Amino acid sequence: MLSGGILMMSIGTLIITGKGVLAAGEGDAILPLLGFATTIGSIPFFMSSGNNKRKAATIRLENQPAPVIGQNHFFLNAHPALTVKIVL
Repeated sequence: MLSGGILMMSIGTLIITGKGVLAAGEGDAILPLLGFATTIGSIPFFMSSGNNKRKAATIRLENQPAPVIGQNHFFLNAHPALTVKIVL
């Protein structure tokens, strides 16, 4: 959204300056204004992406204890496991 807004402002400004500021019509100011609004509207998305980055899932490879049945007893044997942690 940010780059699209900057692009719209730039193109709209080039259109107005290409025609001359005095010769520009009423509709020529719409593109730069929409670009400015789009640029300002992208700020909440950047803020929420920072919050979502901290809440993202982590994937790790760990050794997890797994019960193994031996002769007449149980014991724990470490096995590699892929763990996914999701913070809510």
